[in-house]
Amino acid sequence: MSLPKDPTEFNRPSQKMLSDTDIDGVGRAVMTLCHELWVVKDRMAVLEAVLADNGIDAETAIDAFQPDAALQDRLNRDGRALVERILSALNGTG
Repeated sequence: MSLPKDPTEFNRPSQKMLSDTDIDGVGRAVMTLCHELWVVKDRMAVLEAVLADNGIDAETAIDAFQPDAALQDRLNRDGRALVERILSALNGTG
């Protein structure tokens, strides 16, 4: 399966991405996504609580934040790495 590696390129609902024989890979991909999402949600909740304990309104600060070029590059790399892990799970190699 050869798919784009940029997470922003995946919103193409008309494109057939999986065949009927891909169900095991789909299951692995869903579990990978669930794990990744839980880690992020858990860490975000802890971070918000720590910041609130120190008088910082994280929600407002995050909504207003604009990443610099270095951080945006890191976010892009991390996004691509996540897509690679999910595609590996779909392909049965991860």
